[in-house]
Amino acid sequence: MGCDAGEGSFGQCGRKRSRLEEQETARQAKCQREQEERAEERTKWEEQERERQQQAERARQEQEEVLHREKKLLAEEAAAFEEKTRLEQAAAAKAAEALAKAQLHFEEQKKQWAEQQRMERENKEREERERVEREARELKEEEERARQARAEAEAKAKPATTVDLSGSDDDKQQEGGQKFWQEMNHGWVKQLFDVPKGSDEYKEVSDILAQDTVAICAKRNPWGFAAFLTCYELLKLERIQNPTLYACYMALKTSKIKAHQDPKEIYAVHGSAKETIDNICSGGFNRSAAHWTSTPSRPHRRRPADCVCTLSL
Repeated sequence: MGCDAGEGSFGQCGRKRSRLEEQETARQAKCQREQEERAEERTKWEEQERERQQQAERARQEQEEVLHREKKLLAEEAAAFEEKTRLEQAAAAKAAEALAKAQLHFEEQKKQWAEQQRMERENKEREERERVEREARELKEEEERARQARAEAEAKAKPATTVDLSGSDDDKQQEGGQKFWQEMNHGWVKQLFDVPKGSDEYKEVSDILAQDTVAICAKRNPWGFAAFLTCYELLKLERIQNPTLYACYMALKTSKIKAHQDPKEIYAVHGSAKETIDNICSGGFNRSAAHWTSTPSRPHRRRPADCVCTLSL
């Protein structure tokens, strides 16, 4: 900016220059202050950034420590679970082995029990056969002794009277209890055979049950026997074939005939529980084995509907 020559102009130019210098100084001072403020702000920002980075680093380290502890805890839990599973599997294997041994022991005991039952049953059957055979032998021996004693007595007294042991035609027909018998299985002591309806044997037994002599027997029986016979229903008929018992019966009958005694044969109906039928078929009638035995002091222990009837000579 130019100034005109002259004293007045020079003074004005100096004043303008001074103002300009003051303005420039103020501007520089302001710029310096602004630079210092920006430097302070930058320093502050750098400190904040360093602090933020340090906090982030500490947070990262803490997170890594937490993750490490969690991984360690998970590893310990996994190891404990694997150990627990191993122990449970070992216990289950031992339990299965013990169960298998117990089952094997039970099967062995079951086989031993079955074998023992079979042997006991065979021994019982053998003893029963021996008993029946022994009784038959005793009856034959008693018959022989009675025959010899009678022969000796008759020889001393007078000539003996001839006795027809064969009996009359009716006796022969009555003794023919085996006329309906069938061939038995080999080695069997007794056997049951179904009697078909409409056969002569079935009709004969039905007629026996329907005879009026039942009422006569009922008069001698004050224990309700007639009430049972008047309401019976013949559902099934089986024939018992026991040659040993039949031989004992015929031996006893023959001994009575030889002794000039009336055998007094009758048809008798006997009520028994189903579970005693096999004992009756094997060893004959036995009051201790009858579950429907009645006396005046001991009434019926079973209802007639629960009983099976046996018809015998």
